[in-house]
Amino acid sequence: MNANWWNATGKNVVSAAAKNAVSAAAKNPGTAACAVGGLVVVAAPALVFAPVLGAVGFGSSGVIGGSIAAGAQAGIGNVAAGSLFATLQSAAMGGSGAAAVGGAVQSLGAACMAGAAGLGLRRRYGDAEDENPEGTTQKETDKGAAENRSGSEAVKGTSRQEIDEGLAGDRDESGDTEGSSK
Repeated sequence: MNANWWNATGKNVVSAAAKNAVSAAAKNPGTAACAVGGLVVVAAPALVFAPVLGAVGFGSSGVIGGSIAAGAQAGIGNVAAGSLFATLQSAAMGGSGAAAVGGAVQSLGAACMAGAAGLGLRRRYGDAEDENPEGTTQKETDKGAAENRSGSEAVKGTSRQEIDEGLAGDRDESGDTEGSSK
């Protein structure tokens, strides 16, 4: 990348992207918080798991007396190496369990970011109930398109109830559908 491109174009691109991000965050603060929180959790999982483990009683020098972890340990009795309890205690003490617990926490952060991205895409591109520029919903547009199709194509985009209602409207007084042969 050369300096001329950056001076002529790059600054404008970055500035526009930053303005769009701030605007999107202002319109969707929950989604923005989830995306930023997920990013922080992925980048530094210990910021999440260390306080949580400490709060339930997994301390840096062992299980804290009178805590939830102490009650669990009393119920377990002899804690087996490699068990969930041992892994959580190892993570709290900064041992090899930190990698396992950190990885699990990072997965949750990544899922949060993916969910935020999905919500952002849904808001940007809409879903079946969003309004089209013409003021109709996508569902109404789909129904109109189904009514305009003929033959078997009309059945593909039409619900069973709509088909039954259409057939009921085509019946004559004798109960036969129009155009049916006897």
